[in-house]
Amino acid sequence: MHRTSKTVGGAALALLVLGGACGSTEDSKAAGTTTKASATPASTGAAKELKITGVDYDYDGVPKKVAAGTVVSFTNASTKEVHEVAVLRVKDGETRPLATLLALPEAEQETAAEFRGIAIALPGKPTVTPRGPVTLDQPGRYILLCNIPTGADPAAYEEAMKKPGPPPSIPGGPPHFKKGMVAELTVG
Repeated sequence: MHRTSKTVGGAALALLVLGGACGSTEDSKAAGTTTKASATPASTGAAKELKITGVDYDYDGVPKKVAAGTVVSFTNASTKEVHEVAVLRVKDGETRPLATLLALPEAEQETAAEFRGIAIALPGKPTVTPRGPVTLDQPGRYILLCNIPTGADPAAYEEAMKKPGPPPSIPGGPPHFKKGMVAELTVG
């Protein structure tokens, strides 16, 4: 799995996430229940589940490759930080490395990747998937990242998530993906 923690330039692809985190739907998984990767079917013919855990400031459980149709399950293991897994599918034909994609100017972001879903988890709270379950349904290259500002107040974030409209804008430091909370995987 390719990760970058030192070469992330600007907000780049993270801005694609901003259109995806509004409204709320509770996920059936409670925070703190998952610690390792899993891409095994629940039953014959069932969708596979990829269990990802957000830790300060990384993801645990992201394999290099999963099968198409895999459903992302996200848990936040932090006791102090809000975490999310924003899922972006790199567009077909795009071959630039992850660090380069993350450093693209805003005008080029949408030509490189498209937003596919998001799961957000406050410390000790159930995961929220604003657009419903995140399914890796199309083969290709995917980027997973956390765009939550470092040190964002969980209570303020939770309150802001209740309001309709664009994703919450909560004060804090640089987004978690700039601290290394970014991963890449292949669906196929």
